Amino acid sequence: MGENNVKEIKCSSVEDFIHKISYNGELYGLRSNKYIYRGESSDEYKLIPSALREQNHEDLVNLVKTYFPTFKYKNDNSESFQMVAEYISLHLFYMYCDYRGLHIPNTNDFRHKLIGKVNIDDILYNKSTWLPSEYIEIAGLAQHYGVYTRLLDWSRNINVALYFAVSGLMNFDESEKPENIVLWVLNTTVLNTVEKDHDGIILSIPEYAGNPNLCAQKGVFSLYSIKSYYKTDHAEFFDNNDKIVKPLDEIIKEEINSGNEEPILYKILIPTPQNYELYNYLCNEGYDASLIFPGFEGTSKTLKENLYWSNQKQKNKQ
Repeated sequence: MGENNVKEIKCSSVEDFIHKISYNGELYGLRSNKYIYRGESSDEYKLIPSALREQNHEDLVNLVKTYFPTFKYKNDNSESFQMVAEYISLHLFYMYCDYRGLHIPNTNDFRHKLIGKVNIDDILYNKSTWLPSEYIEIAGLAQHYGVYTRLLDWSRNINVALYFAVSGLMNFDESEKPENIVLWVLNTTVLNTVEKDHDGIILSIPEYAGNPNLCAQKGVFSLYSIKSYYKTDHAEFFDNNDKIVKPLDEIIKEEINSGNEEPILYKILIPTPQNYELYNYLCNEGYDASLIFPGFEGTSKTLKENLYWSNQKQKNKQ
């Protein structure tokens, strides 16, 4: 339907990318408030949210077995099982945050079930889509602190996205570093924002007040919302068949007919920095860990990252 919806751009070097994205460069037009950005430290990573990634599936299975042992299922890879696992994750996150007096969005399905019996079947039966709109705020908060959800993190600031792409390289051994890092750029003007429940790709900007990290990172979430057939006429298919997992770029290609001549999503490949040049570029722009993670944590991370890239510079001189 929309092969032209996604455009891949390969830069020949870090310097080539910086030139293209800077003022009067051919990619400078992508620095606009109609775009949001996501940085990945490897071109092998797919745009699949954490709750749907294969490597996290066993954790979700064990979560359901531990906290909802009476749940009967035929296929632990089905959409219905996935909904139950995600609901339990969010319910537990909400419950523990509330118990410790942390500020969380008021969500009736969780607020009214902090004590007493929780009948997940009754709760999920009434959902027309997954995630429902009333869960997105709490899911965004949970996602930000490592809970598996079906949200994808984006930023309204291009340099924040580049920072995450560059900082993630510290997690690779030298021999395993990818060929490219990736900057994803998404045009928001053809997508819906959260107003009511509907399926498809929707965007949500969480409240920044009270969350200094999220504010500093100018976070945005995307959600590919699916129709829920939990306990309906289609329940047998929903229960027995494997859930459908697709990267966001494939969904955009296959399901969106925008009528726009320009792409909806850009995939910009940047050769993996072997030196400090891209990190130095970001620091000169004022974007390092001390900005991205306000407080003592960010300051400590900045010292570690400065040392890492200083060592990289020395290695390349040898």
